[in-house]
Amino acid sequence: MRVKFIFFSIIILVATGFLFGCKKESQGSLAGINVNQLPFQLDVSKIEETIGRRIQILKMDENGSWPSHLFLWVALDDFIPKSQLQLLSSTIVTEIIRQVPDRFGSFTLHYFRKQDVEDGVLQGRRFAYANYLPHGKWEKAGRVPIDGYKEYKWIINTLSVGRSK
Repeated sequence: MRVKFIFFSIIILVATGFLFGCKKESQGSLAGINVNQLPFQLDVSKIEETIGRRIQILKMDENGSWPSHLFLWVALDDFIPKSQLQLLSSTIVTEIIRQVPDRFGSFTLHYFRKQDVEDGVLQGRRFAYANYLPHGKWEKAGRVPIDGYKEYKWIINTLSVGRSK
């Protein structure tokens, strides 16, 4: 009987720790890699000049071993059309590749509105995301040679919260 009580108590403690340790995905902290720790620097003013819009890089995160995957969280003043998302994504990734060629095997850029970021916490959903992948397929990421990104393709997705015409 005592063994059952101890076992049950351990299960309750573990479950409680798990429940309180989890956070909602939609409201996440933007604390990530210190931008100065990455092996490249993005000139935001140069990117803004190219696309004609103000942006803010909220967070960058590198995941995996070489070639790793790079995640970027980007805030814009408002929703933008898919064609401008393509230009913005391409401009950012091209600048990263110029500085650190062949380091990243794939890229994901998440787009938010600035009004959905408050005190370093995302309060809203992303309105779009872009993936730059070999042959446009996740299953090829990290499994095929980068080879100057010749076979890479963009996948741009806008979500219903921010569809632009």
